[in-house]
Amino acid sequence: MCALLCCALCAQIRPVISENLDELSLRVRSSSLEDTKAIAQAATLFAREIDRCLGFDGVPRQTLQLTILRPGEDAAKDEESDLCFAYGSDSLLISYKLCQALLKRRIEEKFDLPLGAASSAHWMAAAVCRRVFFAGKGLLSYYRPDYGVAQRQFRQGRFPKLETLLCHSPEPGSSAIFRLYMLHCDLFLARLESLPESAVFMQRLLELELHGRSPCEALEFLLGDGLAPGDNLQSWYEKGVQAESTRGLRYSELDSILAELEDLFNPAILQPGEKQSIKKVPMRDMARQLEDYKLNTQAISLMQNKISRLAKQAPFLLQEPLHKFNKALLALQKNKKRRFRKEFQQAEKEFQKALERQNRIAGLLEENAARENPPLLPFASFLKAVDQASKTKP
Repeated sequence: MCALLCCALCAQIRPVISENLDELSLRVRSSSLEDTKAIAQAATLFAREIDRCLGFDGVPRQTLQLTILRPGEDAAKDEESDLCFAYGSDSLLISYKLCQALLKRRIEEKFDLPLGAASSAHWMAAAVCRRVFFAGKGLLSYYRPDYGVAQRQFRQGRFPKLETLLCHSPEPGSSAIFRLYMLHCDLFLARLESLPESAVFMQRLLELELHGRSPCEALEFLLGDGLAPGDNLQSWYEKGVQAESTRGLRYSELDSILAELEDLFNPAILQPGEKQSIKKVPMRDMARQLEDYKLNTQAISLMQNKISRLAKQAPFLLQEPLHKFNKALLALQKNKKRRFRKEFQQAEKEFQKALERQNRIAGLLEENAARENPPLLPFASFLKAVDQASKTKP
């Protein structure tokens, strides 16, 4: 009884933070400013990717409302929200359901027809959600999908059945099964995007479904003579996604950190009177190059903040040398130029040694992992179930 009372009081104390996204016709409500802002940003990225894939534009007519309840609140009492989640719900589940609702609304408003239960809205939402949620599409200046798991499956001759992929989605959430499903949906969407006038093709695919065709029937009808002699829908799919999987680039967080450090330690400096007035100056030469200038302590502070952030993301062996770069910058900030040069050069040497050791360790770990753990181990139970199901007579 006491626990119930505490939950009720907690729900009353927590305010409801709302944000209206007029360009999306979406209202987001939660008891946390951070959650509200994060969901609003995710919704913007989902909507942008949906419109890009399908060639849609304009402001939706129907307004959606998404609510994350406060602790102790009952979802049954919230009759105003189109999407309602309990406090502490899985973030991937919220993202997928939001993406699905945005996509469903777009399709129904475009064609003025209701979507059926086994529509492409399921797999398309999974594909778009994965691109934004896991690959950061729209947040980063580059998009590097990682299809490594799928590539290893394909090399072993393991391909999803296209009809199963398009018509039967697993329970959404953070399970290995659902993440594998999202990966293959992403790859299939990439396969469709490689077709000429892909946005028009996908709109026609959806329109045929709205008039009663299954996703596979609609796809086969639209491909028509596009299938090579001897190919069927499954073989067309397998060849296409195998080719698409090789175009995804593996993203290395360490590579990203090194690239950011390279830019940080070679800032662009304005040097009047020279042919190239703007040029990059190595940080170790900064004190000498800017000897007649007043040091910009604010810029150095910003640099220190960036290095601190990178140190938190970096592997353990690289953290200490990164902190030593910050210590050297502190000397530069105090205009102690000789001390700065000495400490910065020492930090560079230590960082290079640590990086070489980190790369050796990473290489050994990868070799050991490849020997001891099959690359598809996280999905082993799912793949085993798929094999068993395929051998079971209907």
